Amino acid sequence: YKRQAQALKWAEKAARQGDVEGQYTLASMYLAGRGTLQNFQAAFEWFDKAARQNHAEAQYRLGAMYRSGHGVALDKAKAYVWFSLAAAQGHQRAAEDRDSLLNALPPEEIALAQREAQAWRPSAAQPQSTARRPPSVAVARRITRRVDGEGTAGDLAAVGHRCLEPQAVVGRVTPRPAPAA
Repeated sequence: YKRQAQALKWAEKAARQGDVEGQYTLASMYLAGRGTLQNFQAAFEWFDKAARQNHAEAQYRLGAMYRSGHGVALDKAKAYVWFSLAAAQGHQRAAEDRDSLLNALPPEEIALAQREAQAWRPSAAQPQSTARRPPSVAVARRITRRVDGEGTAGDLAAVGHRCLEPQAVVGRVTPRPAPAA
């Protein structure tokens, strides 16, 4: 739990600096109650910020929250919009969930949701990668020494991801065996 609390701290620092991976990680932690109490409203707010930067998985999660009513009022039309946006980026499950809503919505709501999805533009200048990249040992050491928040948003998010990995020990180097000659 201590490492999860530390990961939450780093993810929050990165998220507050506008880092899309930090926002997504923080939202996921609130949704699952990792390192903090489960908080659907906070999860929704951070997924929303990441989704507006064109983060496909955050868009999918927002759609799921609108579909279920967790953290936000139930709204299947908005779920359809967010699933459509994630599906447009190749998110297979979002496409399946979007299509499953076709029978749950009247045709006029589907048409309106489709127009909204087509007109939507991300708030970030460029879409950012949704790949999770663990930091190098040098980055992890540098960031663990900068507890006062001097690290960059990307470094902070990367360290947050590392803290969630059970085998990771941030700030320590585990020697690797030399390759066989």
